[in-house]
Amino acid sequence: MHKDKPIIINKPRPKKSKRDFSLTIFVLVVLAFLIAIPAYIFIPKNKVYKLDNYTYTTVKEATFREFVRATGSVKAKESWTPTSRYKGKINNVYINSGDEVKKGDLLLKLTSPELENSLKEQKELLAKAKVELEKAKIDADLELQKIEWSIREQEKAVRNAQENLEEKELMYSLGTTSKRALEEAQSALLTAKEELFVKQKNVEKTKLTNSLAIDAATTQIRVTTEKLAELEKISQENTLIAPFSGKVLEIAVKTDEEINAGALLLKLVTVDNPFVEVKITAQEADRVNEGMKANVKIAGRTHQGVIEKLSYAISADKGSAHILADIVFLADPGFILPTTEAQAEIETGRRDNIICLPRGPYVTSGQNMFVYKIIDGKALRTDVTYGAYDGNLIEIKRGLNQGDIVITSSYEAYKDQKEIIVNLEGGRAND
Repeated sequence: MHKDKPIIINKPRPKKSKRDFSLTIFVLVVLAFLIAIPAYIFIPKNKVYKLDNYTYTTVKEATFREFVRATGSVKAKESWTPTSRYKGKINNVYINSGDEVKKGDLLLKLTSPELENSLKEQKELLAKAKVELEKAKIDADLELQKIEWSIREQEKAVRNAQENLEEKELMYSLGTTSKRALEEAQSALLTAKEELFVKQKNVEKTKLTNSLAIDAATTQIRVTTEKLAELEKISQENTLIAPFSGKVLEIAVKTDEEINAGALLLKLVTVDNPFVEVKITAQEADRVNEGMKANVKIAGRTHQGVIEKLSYAISADKGSAHILADIVFLADPGFILPTTEAQAEIETGRRDNIICLPRGPYVTSGQNMFVYKIIDGKALRTDVTYGAYDGNLIEIKRGLNQGDIVITSSYEAYKDQKEIIVNLEGGRAND
């Protein structure tokens, strides 16, 4: 028998009292105060930045020079890097690296057994060639005399044959000789003439052959003489004499050192009147002409120069085309080590009435995008567009006008502020 299920299964929840609701509201308010008070105390207020110490300048107009900028290196007016032509040995070195020498000074001496053997061999070849020439001339004379004697003998044979034929013709007409004898006389004369013709032609052939032999011997003498002269010159070069006055940059050998053919011996350059060789891109080449002025910066010093020569034969440098410009100094800068790096600014034109400012820390700290312009005790962040540089000046293409006053010291401390207060008495002019 089943028990009856109760009609109400769950007990009803008791209703919240007004007192509980009020308590909840009170707790929420207290929590809000507990959060708000520290936030008010510790969160920084959005205060306006006040600038007390700074530099400023007035926007002005100036004439800007247009430049083509290029890099290159210093070159000596003259340089000399002799090498050994043959394997040999250094006998003496009379100078040191860094020495200044005069034209004609003795620098070093070296010897080369290989060169000495070549000299001896060429002298023997020259003597032999001279003997061969004399022999060719004697042989030519003897052979020519022999042929000429043979021709004279053959001419005599032709005359005899002619006389014999005439005799036979007379006898045949008188009936005292046979026709066969007459024909034999005719044949003998014809044969004699043919042999004379051949011998006369052999004279021309012999003269030509002898001439070729003499020419070959003469050529051999000329070639050998030239080779000997070259070797004698090299032998003289084994005693190195300074070809000009200058400075010894390097001594690549030392006394008693064995050297191979092609070994560098030393480096000598002129001291005065160096020049600078710079590379100009093909895109800017049409803006540059000979005679243009240039500012050349070398090791922190700036020198005035002028373009003396442009090499219009464009060459390739690491895949990019360029031309070379030689810049000579207007005043002798003294000795500058060759290959020293140089930067050149070549003046290509001028522009007048350019709005500009002097360079300063404001450029980088302003991220090259804005400046602070002073107006009535305040400085407003103003967007600008920079242009070209000319010395200490920078072109302002947009954002400022002539007469505006701009802070030129660093913006690092307040660069996120659109507006700051400036102490007008704390500024220093930077004009």
